[in-house]
Amino acid sequence: MRSGSVWKIATALFIGCFYIWLFGIVQVIDVSADHEIQVSVDISAVTTPDTKVPLSSTTIKLQQIGKPGFEDYIPETTVEVTTPPETTTEDNVIKPPDYNEEGTTAPSETTTPLPETTTTTQTAPPETTTSVTPPTFTPVPEWLETEVSGVRYVTESCYSRKKALLGAEIADSYSYGDKVTVTARTNTGYYKLSDGNFIHEDYLTETEIPATTTTTGGGSSPTPDSGTDADPGLVYVYHADKDEYFACTKDELMAMASDDTLIGYDQYQVVTVENGKFVVTHTWDFNNPDYTYLYVVGSARELVIEAVVAEISDWYEEEAIKAQAICDYTYLRKKNIYGTIPPIHLVTYNYNRARVEKCVDAVLGKAVYYNGEMIQSTFTAATAGYTNSSYDVWGVHYPYLVSVDSSWEMKYDTFKKDGARFDSSYVKERVKTVLGIELTGSPSTWFSVKDTLEGTENGWVTSISVGGKTTYTDSSGVNRKITGRIIREQVLDFAIVSPAFTVGYDESTDEVIFYIYGSGHGVGFSQFGAHIAAQDMGWTYDKILAHYFPGTEIR
Repeated sequence: MRSGSVWKIATALFIGCFYIWLFGIVQVIDVSADHEIQVSVDISAVTTPDTKVPLSSTTIKLQQIGKPGFEDYIPETTVEVTTPPETTTEDNVIKPPDYNEEGTTAPSETTTPLPETTTTTQTAPPETTTSVTPPTFTPVPEWLETEVSGVRYVTESCYSRKKALLGAEIADSYSYGDKVTVTARTNTGYYKLSDGNFIHEDYLTETEIPATTTTTGGGSSPTPDSGTDADPGLVYVYHADKDEYFACTKDELMAMASDDTLIGYDQYQVVTVENGKFVVTHTWDFNNPDYTYLYVVGSARELVIEAVVAEISDWYEEEAIKAQAICDYTYLRKKNIYGTIPPIHLVTYNYNRARVEKCVDAVLGKAVYYNGEMIQSTFTAATAGYTNSSYDVWGVHYPYLVSVDSSWEMKYDTFKKDGARFDSSYVKERVKTVLGIELTGSPSTWFSVKDTLEGTENGWVTSISVGGKTTYTDSSGVNRKITGRIIREQVLDFAIVSPAFTVGYDESTDEVIFYIYGSGHGVGFSQFGAHIAAQDMGWTYDKILAHYFPGTEIR
């Protein structure tokens, strides 16, 4: 074979092999866009003759190919370093604190630093913060005053109080015939005295009282109301619609009860017999079991109006007044159905009757029901941030008398009452008499609140240590837990308005101080809470009652 031919053949073979090799490379780098993969690439480090630095490795992303590719040829000695995800997760976020009550803006979120091996760090833009401003609330006055001037005379022994409220702290005592100067009259039925204290109008008159009419009991001589003869088998009754008194048997009185006619008794009016006649006198001691009280009968409309004004102020929001009217009707009617006569207070002071009539007429005859039966529609003046439960107060569970939120009351000054002060000697004597506990040491150590109703701030006291003891033995020999209710009702004889309190001590005056939260027993419908819910949140009477009596209906 000629040498030229051999050269041609060799050249052709070389060119063929080159194209075969080139075609293989193109196939390898033919990329499909269907999937992503991770490929480790070795990067040589700079070395010196005396230093050996191992190879480092990082990870880059390529598209996964449909044919054998680079990942099939990664040396087994290569170490992958995987970049953490760039997105921030719950685990590496330092959460800001909750907003406080003053509406302080929370700080921007801060993320923990990513590992040092990360090749890319993404810096999140700072959060845009918005200042949270709490709503502005207008404090609700505890009472309103109308300026008056003049002299009044005390009709029977009574107390003045530091506030124009039932059960407020006592300021001074007065006797029958005492002369006082008044400067204002409140919508709660009190006269403001020149010394700044208050006496209820029921104990004052503009007519000077002759000293010769004073009786040995210190009160005015009773006068028969209508000359009705007393009879052991009769009860004395006031008809609220007719404004007149009459006598009948108790069975005859109960027979008058119906959906449209209600019966109660006025716990502020005492019936006695003088010279064979029925006599009605006013009393403030409405918890005396020996008293015979005046019975009251009248149309449902009239008695509910009387009850509403006695229980809730006529200047409260109308939806709150409507809710109170339904509570009062439910309470009175349920008692009458079961043959009992509940207490009711007849109003003796002036009020905006037209406004109350409008509210009562809008809901008259409606009642609150649970499983088809009228409920125990209990109510309280105010709460301690939550309502109380019937079980914690009376030991009886009603599924609709449980603790519910009423925290909107805490925004107002009326939530916390000024401290009620008592001489330590008086407290020591009362604790010994009622609880049988001998208090020793500093009065600052006498009381320690152990437990409050769950979910409340300074809430209803469910357990309190008195002289180191949390229980006492009652008059029947039963061992009982000491609660806020025991302190309020038995030890302090209702001198504080709520069983939700904290206790302090003023060494300079030697007085034990009870700081009060809320007002009343706290169970059921909150009157002040309803007023605020209607005023600030626009709640209607049906929403108010559904909240305070969960699971009930109105019909």
